[in-house]
Amino acid sequence: MPYLSGSGALLLVTLLGIPALTNAAENIDMSKVRALAALPVKEIFRDSPVRELPRASYWKTIRESPIPVVVMFYSNVDPESQRLATLVRYISIKYKDKISTYRVIVAANGNARMSAVGQPAQIRTAGARVLELGEHEQPV
Repeated sequence: MPYLSGSGALLLVTLLGIPALTNAAENIDMSKVRALAALPVKEIFRDSPVRELPRASYWKTIRESPIPVVVMFYSNVDPESQRLATLVRYISIKYKDKISTYRVIVAANGNARMSAVGQPAQIRTAGARVLELGEHEQPV
């Protein structure tokens, strides 16, 4: 079975889980995207629908959400986390009524994947089934 990184899995789940809505009139200023991606993750998520998820209420929040949930485990200062946070920010704003987005910090600096051992990335599907990182539902 091929390995899929946390970033790749989140992107894959996001792309498969949300209907592709394209808008040719939507212009994205890539210089702003690059500038945003250079900031610490907490700054990237400021004034966005991505909320901090306390570990104490993690499972309760995930299980009781009426809509799909995306949780990003991250390091505050890590290039991979910063790039992914930029994508999650834009997606969370565009689809704020269709998905709930949360964040859980696992390291202040450094590689979040190495620090998140035992902290699986998850998405809660509409049928209330929780998918672990790398797992997928069988087509109906």
